[in-house]
Amino acid sequence: MTETSKFTVIALEEHYWDPDLVAMFPGREGKRVSDVERRLLDMGELRLREMDEAGIDVQVLSHGAPGTQKLDAETSKRLARQTNDRLAAFIATNPSRFSALALLPTPDPVAAADELERAVTRLNFKGAMVHGLTNGKFLDEKQFWPIFAKAEELDVPIYLHPSFPHPGVIDAYYRDYAAAFPELIGPALGFTVEAATQAIRLVISGVFIRMVRVNMLQTLRSDYVESARARGVNERHVVYRHAFRNALIPVVTIMGLQFSLLLGGAVLTETTFSWPGLGSALVDFLNARDYAAVQGIVTFFAVIVIVVSLAIDIINGLIDPRVRY
Repeated sequence: MTETSKFTVIALEEHYWDPDLVAMFPGREGKRVSDVERRLLDMGELRLREMDEAGIDVQVLSHGAPGTQKLDAETSKRLARQTNDRLAAFIATNPSRFSALALLPTPDPVAAADELERAVTRLNFKGAMVHGLTNGKFLDEKQFWPIFAKAEELDVPIYLHPSFPHPGVIDAYYRDYAAAFPELIGPALGFTVEAATQAIRLVISGVFIRMVRVNMLQTLRSDYVESARARGVNERHVVYRHAFRNALIPVVTIMGLQFSLLLGGAVLTETTFSWPGLGSALVDFLNARDYAAVQGIVTFFAVIVIVVSLAIDIINGLIDPRVRY
């Protein structure tokens, strides 16, 4: 904990690089300027010193792009396991300052689910991070659903990290300007579009609703539910008061997380289809350099996100008997 604050400051998206995995990507995705590269590869004094200078108590480490999503199945399984083991060994040297999100071999979804379970139950990782598409495939495809089922079972998050768009999208959308403005296909626009598309497809695919059903079935087999039944509690009461409320917890949490994505997607959707709204107005004000109006809209969006997040926390407090404010 920092000396100037009574709160623990946890930095979530803190990348590093594993040399063996980075060596698999000699092109643009594996290339960084030397200063950034030095920091990504450093896992010692430099990282700790800069954490202290920034007032960060704990870093949740995750492998930076590229991940294992663009490798073949066998290579991705080998490198994901090796990279996670190395990261766990490093964290063991200073567990009070570091934690981690696992790397998953998503080219083999079943192996990815198994690796997630191993990383969480044996390596004490807090979840996993996935970098973009898996060899051109979106995560909403049903072959990847075992990963989400395992995350639901373990009650851990899957962090969707932006990555470069599909080559076909790059060719169709950015080809005319990519040479002169290479960052257009990266953080300037490409990352945002790719990550937003991935998230929206997950929302409408039904995977989260399916996970709710799985969670409900698991909850109905829980010891406390069986205990309530053994005491003669009415089945309707058992289902709706005991099981359903607990199964609803991840649904409410996901709804809160997706709300921010919907606000961000409004900017892209309204601009693309020329629909009137705050999103398209924000773009117009940016083009006109009306910074006061831009600040007003951004502040309004921020207030909405804060209010929704507060509402989600309150609802979780009402439905989760373990939470008390």
